[in-house]
Amino acid sequence: KKEEYSQMMAVFFAQQSSESHKQASLAELLGVKKELLEEEIRRRELIHNWLIASEQGISKGSRSGKKEHRTAGTAENIGNASRTRGLGEKEIMSKVYYGQKGKQEAVLKFLQMVIEEKALQTLFLFSDENMSWLLESKEFAQKWTKMLLQVLQKGCRVKVIHTVNRTIDELRAGFEKWLPLYLTGGVEPFYYPKTRDGLFKRTIFIAPSTAAVVANSVGDKIKNTANLLVEDRKLLAALLLEYEELLRLCRPLMRIFQPKNKLSYIPAISQIEEAIADSLYFSTYFSHYTIPPDVAKEVFASLPHPLRAIFTDYQQKRQDGLASMIKKHRFTEVIQLPQNIPDEGIEMTYSFPYMALPLRLCFSRPHIVRHLQNVIKLLEKYPNYRVVFAQKENKLPVSIFIKEDTGVIMGKNYIPDCLFIFKESHLVGSFWVDFQQWMEQEAVAAPDKKGTIVRLHELIASLSKN
Repeated sequence: KKEEYSQMMAVFFAQQSSESHKQASLAELLGVKKELLEEEIRRRELIHNWLIASEQGISKGSRSGKKEHRTAGTAENIGNASRTRGLGEKEIMSKVYYGQKGKQEAVLKFLQMVIEEKALQTLFLFSDENMSWLLESKEFAQKWTKMLLQVLQKGCRVKVIHTVNRTIDELRAGFEKWLPLYLTGGVEPFYYPKTRDGLFKRTIFIAPSTAAVVANSVGDKIKNTANLLVEDRKLLAALLLEYEELLRLCRPLMRIFQPKNKLSYIPAISQIEEAIADSLYFSTYFSHYTIPPDVAKEVFASLPHPLRAIFTDYQQKRQDGLASMIKKHRFTEVIQLPQNIPDEGIEMTYSFPYMALPLRLCFSRPHIVRHLQNVIKLLEKYPNYRVVFAQKENKLPVSIFIKEDTGVIMGKNYIPDCLFIFKESHLVGSFWVDFQQWMEQEAVAAPDKKGTIVRLHELIASLSKN
């Protein structure tokens, strides 16, 4: 029976390790050259032999009276180092850190080891444990962000599986912590789409060439959790295989586009923009949705012909879509009015529609005046169009467009450009609620539309003086 079981396991793992990166991890686990694992039949034989050898080693240890299995809950060595019997062949040294502060210490040590590692690598991160270890201490969160940025700036990449079935406050706080990291373009986020019971939870952070942090907890109880920092290469390879099995069940949390993607992002953002629902737009200036057609034509005149035709068509569709949508659905723009505009105009950054352009779009003072005049026309004509003024300077370097129950488009307002699109319902809902709350606290709407229009006329007058 043991022989049949070993054969079944060998067949399964041989089939699951057809990709090159999995074969590399498997080769390290088996202690053989990667080239020997290219054919499935050979992989199956080697895995089967390894399983049999491991089983014989365990049986031999039991017959000789050696105590191979320790009772759960017994600590042979409480402190920094712990010996763990693993893989059927040797004792593995690991460092153990206890509780929430221990997890923080283990994670910082892990990141420091990655920073000091010469080799570039991809980090694999997952945690569905209580987030208090990351969110409760601002000092720790700053260190964590700073060190992860160092890892990314070094040239490493990060794959992270997020847990989206959290509270809105946790999602918001978590996204705020990850935003600076997303903006580097070096993070690939995923999520597990199905509901879990939430009883047993796990943290697994892996740097395949360096170390891993592993922890388990019950519910939200992490006060006394043991967090292991391990460096054994075979154990790292086994943990990576475990992570890859989880990743196989996940979906991308968002699509990330950069200028190298050329115009491939246009269909993706159009799908969200064209959906019929209430919309919110947040940036340092009015959106591209309200640029008058004649202004768009003049600004696009400096573009090469193919791009000029593509974006002229895109702009016309967005304006037609806005006019149709706001007949029945609300469109709110939260903007910060420009203070000092030089005579030569300003370079406007409309990151998510125009990321592929080889140059920034330059709007002269007359262009801006005509844009503001068009905004006033929209306010007068459509009850569902609203403008809210930001009270404070926008320190968030992004433009955000949210379509209720549909999706979020977020673009960087500085070079190098980067565009994020996500549709996961929990995250979209969190953004929508959080944005509404932010408007109440950090922005101000005029008492009525007449007040808004008065402010815009005052700005037009100041721009027209010269």
